[in-house]
Amino acid sequence: MDNALISELLNLSLYAPIELTEDQMDEYNSLNSNTVRSYCPFCNETSIFRILKRAYFSGHETIQYIKDEPEPNVDSALTLVNARSNRFVCKDVSNVIILSCNLDISHQIALFFQIVNNSIIKVGQYPSFIDLQRDKKGLYKQLSDKDSKEIHRAIGLFSHGIGVGSFVYLRRVFENIVIQSYNEMESPKEDREAFLSRRMEERIDYLKDLLPTVIVTQRRIFSILSKGIHQMEEDECLKHFPIIKESIELMLEEHLSKKLIAERTKDVTERINTLHKELQE
Repeated sequence: MDNALISELLNLSLYAPIELTEDQMDEYNSLNSNTVRSYCPFCNETSIFRILKRAYFSGHETIQYIKDEPEPNVDSALTLVNARSNRFVCKDVSNVIILSCNLDISHQIALFFQIVNNSIIKVGQYPSFIDLQRDKKGLYKQLSDKDSKEIHRAIGLFSHGIGVGSFVYLRRVFENIVIQSYNEMESPKEDREAFLSRRMEERIDYLKDLLPTVIVTQRRIFSILSKGIHQMEEDECLKHFPIIKESIELMLEEHLSKKLIAERTKDVTERINTLHKELQE
């Protein structure tokens, strides 16, 4: 089972500090052989990754330990200053976490963190966040050039710590799906100009039988994206990006599936009609 914290750290944007709760502090200190599911760009498939090694760097001192070996008796990176005040402080320290693929131990993901002022900041990662998204390459290859470019721009901005900008491109993908669904209607009762003048809520109601179910049932995603663009801070957008991106991907998958089924249904119908006609002659 995935460890929630290591999964969050793996998907954390660069230079976006997160302040840990007391429970997370204990969890971070005890990370050792925890596992996380991720795409392996070396195996070209999804795999389970396990923490192979951690290294702390404080000043000129280096502390290392490898899984399955006893952990050395060292001070924790995050320590309780006063039990009565329940106030935590962390030593300024750099931390490297090496994850290895269960399919091949030489396939590794390196995560680099700086721990400052009770917060963890991811300062580096290899392979990059974008490289670890390639398990979606089958989906992305089926997208239009416009959608493909915009979702890749969203992921690229997120990976560089730009949250508001990433929301801009995710919202454009959302809008594109809705407009594409209108364009695919054979004989719309409303002309394009009138349709585009509607609010998004009204567009969704108009197309509810054609749109992906997740858009109709989770239409609030659009308002979250809009709020992110106009009201949220960068770190808020970065925090919520992974779940919003996953929702957009679900929309794209269902939209493409609906389109494929419609095209195959049309093709099969035409061929059956032709065959029926031939058999009657």
